[in-house]
Amino acid sequence: MQINSARENEFPGKYEQPYSVHLKPGHTVKQYTIEKKLGEGGFGIVYKVTGTDGAEYAMKLLKLFAISQEKERKLMLQRFGREYKFMMNDHPYLVQSHDYGKLSGNPFFIMDFCPGGSLYDYIGKNISFARINKFAYDILKGLEALHKEGKFHRDIKPENVLLDSDDKAKLTDFGIAGFINSTLTQVGNKFQKQLFGTIIYMAPENANRRIKKQYRYDIKVMSAINDIFSFGVTIYQLISNGRLPFGTIQTEAELADYIKRATKGEWDDITRYRPDTPPYWQEILNTCLDPDYENIRFQDVTKIQKKLGYQPPASPKPSFNPAQNQLALKVMDGEEIGTVYYLSSLLTDNVGFLTIGCTYDGDTPGKNDIALLENVTAYISNYHATIEKLNNPLRWIIKDGQFREKDGHKQWVRSTNGTLVNSVEIGMLGKELKPHDIIVIGDTTLKVILI
Repeated sequence: MQINSARENEFPGKYEQPYSVHLKPGHTVKQYTIEKKLGEGGFGIVYKVTGTDGAEYAMKLLKLFAISQEKERKLMLQRFGREYKFMMNDHPYLVQSHDYGKLSGNPFFIMDFCPGGSLYDYIGKNISFARINKFAYDILKGLEALHKEGKFHRDIKPENVLLDSDDKAKLTDFGIAGFINSTLTQVGNKFQKQLFGTIIYMAPENANRRIKKQYRYDIKVMSAINDIFSFGVTIYQLISNGRLPFGTIQTEAELADYIKRATKGEWDDITRYRPDTPPYWQEILNTCLDPDYENIRFQDVTKIQKKLGYQPPASPKPSFNPAQNQLALKVMDGEEIGTVYYLSSLLTDNVGFLTIGCTYDGDTPGKNDIALLENVTAYISNYHATIEKLNNPLRWIIKDGQFREKDGHKQWVRSTNGTLVNSVEIGMLGKELKPHDIIVIGDTTLKVILI
């Protein structure tokens, strides 16, 4: 999966006062002609369009004018731009973005058009397991591509799996709905349907943010294991012809009970709804849906592929000599996608420490050596993590937390939400960094790269 870096930082540009937009078939936006409306939600609308090249595309317009508060508009604008950058890829199992623009202050981008509809259209049709396996494989290949680049979808569900003209399943809607659901719930009742529509696929460690874990509470967990849970719910719904693993949801009380059952791992056996479900799918679903995301749930999508009979090609391990190669951290997902932090340039001494924490627009620099911009969410601690450089042999160790003043004396203080490396929480003892490691800090992911 390659990224066109020339477009990375151009969109969405500066905030402008948005005005109401009403597009109809025949209208032209840039070099694209509106053909018809494909779908509409509370804050977004998608059209089928045709370019001057004769090719068919989809245009996604963010209805900023439908959001009353300017602060929320600016946050949504940032997130929409982040989704566009997320989709700058050429991977066969991911929907790709191609162009962008603004219409009366409302941003839009142009992406692949998938004429086969979504996976949701197949729910209730009792499709064959050969077809289910094919769709599952396509989804897993898309997730594999994302996870290798330090990106997580965060909103896997049937509506976000589109089918192209070759019946290939492609992932779309990269995280925007999940962000809306967690950030803008106060905007009104029209949002509640969208909230319910996403939370039934959400991993319990995210849906229930008060899960007790050892001596602290997890408030935010973001890694491959969350997408794997959502994948499990999606396939469960496809196999069972529309049933959900933890019951039905029509009211807020049922929603609370659904989350409670998910947290306890009390899903309905899939054979209750489809007795001919193969044993391998029973095993896959049970492992995907398990609330124990550290010890039981699949940690890697390639393991699910193997259960389905596919053998992913082996990834060669890069040769790495810390004495000869320098490491850097590249922001793969976050508010500064593409930013690179060169560890040796930040710390030139033989041994020492680099601190990682959040910063905001307008902050005075210097609080942390690696200051991750965080204006949209609040998941990165002010003093989140530490990277220690050791010598003889040279190596870099990342640890959760920092050594600082608390309660009148110096002590090691953990972050609020933890630090993950390759989907595993590292704790205070830390982990040695290697090329291609994926670090998750709050809502930001970084990839360890060689320079």
